[in-house]
Amino acid sequence: MKELIGIKKDEDILTILNPLPVDVRDFEAGLNISVVGPTLHPMRFCFEVPHTHAWNTELVEAFVLYFQSKFRIVPDELSVVYTHIQRRFTRLQTLWKQSRPKDGEDTVATKKRLAERKARVQAQARKDTRRRTVRSFYVLPMLSPNILEAGKSSTRCC
Repeated sequence: MKELIGIKKDEDILTILNPLPVDVRDFEAGLNISVVGPTLHPMRFCFEVPHTHAWNTELVEAFVLYFQSKFRIVPDELSVVYTHIQRRFTRLQTLWKQSRPKDGEDTVATKKRLAERKARVQAQARKDTRRRTVRSFYVLPMLSPNILEAGKSSTRCC
């Protein structure tokens, strides 16, 4: 899916041009025949509307057909594919919405807010990976009872 969208990481969605809201509305209403509807190449979700909107639904159906032609999918597994696409859409839409300027915010303030948020998330991730209690929780049950008995072994754990 990333290949069809034209991104390597989820954060790259911020650099992709979204379809024009006028084109999306015209497509939904069937007003402007000259407007090309959603295509897989390039795959452009409209994040300003929910995933159930006609534009996004058309893209999902096209992607499912593409996915079925590329891989052998039995009909029972189609619900998993639809669920995966919905989750990807929601994740990308969240990133897109968070990167938009808030009320009264200019581009510099938006970049600062996003950088601060990224630093907070990374700091929390680092904190969780270095906690000794997490490591001990998983290591201690795997050790033999002889090592865990106090005073019988000089081997130190953790």
